[in-house]
Amino acid sequence: DAESPKNSMPISNVPMAPNPVQMMYAVLTGIALWAKYRNTPLNAIQGFVQMLQPNSEDEQFMVGEIRSNSDKLKSLIDSTIALSDYESESTTLEAHPTSVLMACTTAIESCSAMCKENVTLGMAYDKKDIEVSLNGQALVQMLHCLIENALKFTQEGSVTVDYHMAGNQLVIEVTDTGTGIPMSERERVFERFIKLDNCIPGFGLGLPLARTIAHRMGGEISFDADYQQGIKVKVQIPVTLQNLTN
Repeated sequence: DAESPKNSMPISNVPMAPNPVQMMYAVLTGIALWAKYRNTPLNAIQGFVQMLQPNSEDEQFMVGEIRSNSDKLKSLIDSTIALSDYESESTTLEAHPTSVLMACTTAIESCSAMCKENVTLGMAYDKKDIEVSLNGQALVQMLHCLIENALKFTQEGSVTVDYHMAGNQLVIEVTDTGTGIPMSERERVFERFIKLDNCIPGFGLGLPLARTIAHRMGGEISFDADYQQGIKVKVQIPVTLQNLTN
């Protein structure tokens, strides 16, 4: 047999090529954390763009493109910062009495500008408020991600938020009449940067962020397999019931 080269490395010791998604996330996290603590050039660009007063149609188009893309970049950085923060063990989610109705209403209002003309966005009717012990800010951000995602894929019909208690579990459902997600892709969409439709705006971070927040609160997010008119996302979080009001 031919003698192996002296400098050859056993196959088991050859380092694996890094996952491109992991590399992208690592780079973005570094940029995002740097941007979090410094006044970045992006802030200056956005500020100066707001001051511009274009005259011609070409100038209006160029300014619009700069504004649109700087807003997208800021959204990407903000989402990466949020995901990094919630993944960090050093980030604590202090629980305090939280109105579920208020949290849902706040999240709905934060997404109202994204709602299309033929889509109705709102709460299920005649909801009693539930007060539970959890981190209200995290709950609102998680719901914002779920509602925003539902609105992106719903061209007509409705996006509805509902909730109830099931034992010691707070159950929140975000239901839409959109295009739906194939059963084979329903776990994959919770991975970072996964987009099933590249024509829809976004970076594939909303659902991963929502699930990360749910996990930090001891809960889980899943899809209702029986719902066929679009998508029904179910959030289940163990909570301590504080109060129930009419």
